Amino acid sequence: MGLRNASIGNIAASWILMAFLLVGVVNLSAAQDIIPLPQQMTKNGSTFTINKDTKICYEKDLKIHAGLLADMLFPATGWTLETVASDKSQGNSISLSIDESMPPEGYELHVGEKGLKIHGGDAAGVFYGFQTLLQLLPPEIYSKRLQRNISWSIEGVD
Repeated sequence: MGLRNASIGNIAASWILMAFLLVGVVNLSAAQDIIPLPQQMTKNGSTFTINKDTKICYEKDLKIHAGLLADMLFPATGWTLETVASDKSQGNSISLSIDESMPPEGYELHVGEKGLKIHGGDAAGVFYGFQTLLQLLPPEIYSKRLQRNISWSIEGVD
């Protein structure tokens, strides 16, 4: 009988622990539906809007990535965004760069009023940054058809 009571107590404790974990997961996903969940994400109060004049600036090794991002944004926006080889961001731009001090496949995404910067530990990290960028845009960005009357705005994050 003592063994049975201990088992019931363990089961009850397991259910309570699971309930607390589920509440924590619900709270995290309610904050931002980004997959995978970023290690850190702080809203900075600014907004950046992609428009037909937005440029994609890239370091020389990321030319293919810049073209890929432009291709990803084209169907829904209808804009062929200009890609520019430059290690400095220009006004109204998406800037792509590699920061070798970061871990492989890691990335940082900064969104401000004048532009958006994706720094990756390597090219894969930059690509993963694209995935987060797409998830921060309105869901219509995934459409294969031109979407009219959509503001392609992204809430500022660091």
